[in-house]
Amino acid sequence: LPVRKKAGQYLPEPPLSKLTFTATADEQKALRTALRVCYDPRTDDVKLRLAMRGNADERAEAFDALRRDYPVRRECSSLKVQLKGAGRSMQDSFKAVGFKLKI
Repeated sequence: LPVRKKAGQYLPEPPLSKLTFTATADEQKALRTALRVCYDPRTDDVKLRLAMRGNADERAEAFDALRRDYPVRRECSSLKVQLKGAGRSMQDSFKAVGFKLKI
């Protein structure tokens, strides 16, 4: 049988592989930070708004460029999150979203 590879083996290495929060971190802010490390929708929002300027032909060309050059998106599970001294609620929140935890 041929050797099977996982899809992740074909992707470039992520720019960040580990993120650490201490027990003093605000749970919601920490979760938001970790999520935005994986995917920040604000970037796509700005690019799309800029692409929609101009006439119909310019918008079509800009939109095609956005689709053609769309960056690799990582799942939350690609990022290891260390929660130093974090409570159960914070651990559960990060697990629910799909992060790999190191406690």
